[in-house]
Amino acid sequence: MTARVPEPRLGSCILVHGLWMTGLELTPLRQRLRSRFGFETHQFQYSSLFSDEADTATRLAALAHSLPGPVHFLGHSLGGLLILDCFERQGASLPPGRVLLMGSPVNGAQTARKFSAWFGMRAVLGAMPHRQLVDAPARVWRQARDLGVIAGTLPIGLGLVAGGFDGPNDGTVQVRETLLEGRTAMVTLPVTHAGMGLSTAVAHQAGTFLSTGRFDRDR
Repeated sequence: MTARVPEPRLGSCILVHGLWMTGLELTPLRQRLRSRFGFETHQFQYSSLFSDEADTATRLAALAHSLPGPVHFLGHSLGGLLILDCFERQGASLPPGRVLLMGSPVNGAQTARKFSAWFGMRAVLGAMPHRQLVDAPARVWRQARDLGVIAGTLPIGLGLVAGGFDGPNDGTVQVRETLLEGRTAMVTLPVTHAGMGLSTAVAHQAGTFLSTGRFDRDR
């Protein structure tokens, strides 16, 4: 007789990595969400250089439908934008759950715009990231589910190479670039863009929001 696989206590969580990444950098976050909060975690992978939004949305939705619910989505940087695109395309059919964006430049990324203007960098950036980060569409969250935003304020990262910023930032993305109209809650933490997946504070806030729809200190 085959043993029954227990249902996850708080549902499933799909993590979507950012530009030029593989998801390996989110391993500590996945482990903390699983061990400390009881989520069943799944890493969604795509190629930021060669994937397009339609195919990515189709595959992401298919994964969500295959998992025990509720199904939550967590996206880091570009990954969060692809989650938003998936909801624009297939939101009505997706299983219930919450959405969390970490350092996702929903209003476009100054760093990406500056890099794309350098000789040869547009090809390195990739067509899909260029559409999402440089030619960013106007984004408003209209889905009937909780959406949280985590933004970093430790200014160490690629943005310094691109000329720096004039406001709070995580070294790559400015806080104001993460302000999605229609969000449920937001928290800022003293972390870098690249360090979000490693941070215990981020993991705590992420698990808290996905569990309850609130952060420990909402903004």
